[in-house]
Amino acid sequence: VKLAVAGSGCADKDQVAQLKGCLTKDAGQVLWDTGDTEVDTMSKLVELLRSRFGGSYQTDKYRMELRLRRRKGGESLSALHQDMRRLMTLAHPKLPHESREAIAVDYFVDAMDEPDLALKVRERAPSTLDDALRIALQLEAFNKDAARQRKDVEGNVRPKARAAAADTDVS
Repeated sequence: VKLAVAGSGCADKDQVAQLKGCLTKDAGQVLWDTGDTEVDTMSKLVELLRSRFGGSYQTDKYRMELRLRRRKGGESLSALHQDMRRLMTLAHPKLPHESREAIAVDYFVDAMDEPDLALKVRERAPSTLDDALRIALQLEAFNKDAARQRKDVEGNVRPKARAAAADTDVS
């Protein structure tokens, strides 16, 4: 929660009232869960919100989500990539960008949950999460095209084979 408190011209009680009025869903539930004296100043309310929703207090939770994340049926690689980037940022907020990217690549490849595709992506040694996505998208497109071509070939071969077998049976 980042607030522009300095120089706003609002008294602390007005700021607290405005912030409370903006809280919805889970954040609004915080007001019901706590007593009035626990959130009667801006600093108390902000600290409560930080402790409840701040990423630095929930890094273990996000690390576990990241470790367990797998591609859902019908989920696009782009959606998986985006969620992996979000989870990496929340799980490792203080990690340098280069290190975060290297770790994210491993988690992304594991999360694809397709061993053959994962192996091919790893073989190309992507250095960033964006590179891993680009490679995975290319390979997925190549696989779909190859499957289509196999289906076309099988579709054309089988009728000919059946026709040849039918000719043999007639004589």
